Amino acid sequence: EDDKNSNVVVLGYNLAIDLFPKTSALGKKIIAKGKTLKVIGVLDKKGGSFGGPALDDYLFVPIGLVFEFTGTENINAFNIKADKQQSIETIKSEIKKILLKKYNSEAFSVFDSSQLLSSINSIIGTLTITLTGIAAISLIVGGIGIMNIMLVTVTERTREIGLRKAIGAYPRAILIQFLIEAIILSSIGGAVGIILGALGTWGIAQFFPAQITIGSISIAFGVSFAVGVIFGVAPAKKASMLSPIEALRYE
Repeated sequence: EDDKNSNVVVLGYNLAIDLFPKTSALGKKIIAKGKTLKVIGVLDKKGGSFGGPALDDYLFVPIGLVFEFTGTENINAFNIKADKQQSIETIKSEIKKILLKKYNSEAFSVFDSSQLLSSINSIIGTLTITLTGIAAISLIVGGIGIMNIMLVTVTERTREIGLRKAIGAYPRAILIQFLIEAIILSSIGGAVGIILGALGTWGIAQFFPAQITIGSISIAFGVSFAVGVIFGVAPAKKASMLSPIEALRYE
């Protein structure tokens, strides 16, 4: 289409949805800079990227139309995609050879996005370690909070526990009861965390590719369950070991 300088356009994913929300954009016509362009393609959803454009919001036309729209034939940059990771250095070398035939080495630069990717991965690694530490501390603090709440609950329900044991309740049944209560308490906290996490993920997804998976939800509930069990054992055991006589005397 570049050779023919045709009045055609390829739309980014979001742009196609915005312009034609209820039908396919293929074959439709749009007006850009006073020209009627036929849509011959729609890109798959790409999402945003660090240091790069959000291609989902772009439209792409033959280079002849770009010159016409901008009023200049100057090209500031080329984006070239390698078909294989191993080809990047070879391609960079070939590009430099071609450009050096026309320009001196100070007139251009060749940037490899893998350099940016390496920096991003390093930052993400540091953030992951930091957030993991914060999450671990939060779990411990939350677990201690659950344990304190359950210990207070056991103290407040001492006479109830004594009465249940006096009429034949087994220590095991009381232990399981308080353990279940601790698990329910931690699971409620986990559910609130999942909801907040889902809202946060939705917000991030407006700018970068992000999604919450069933696996991450399962892990969150699993961790909540484990916290309830680990920090609920001590209060539950204390409740199950209360002497019915001493418990009934408690004021």
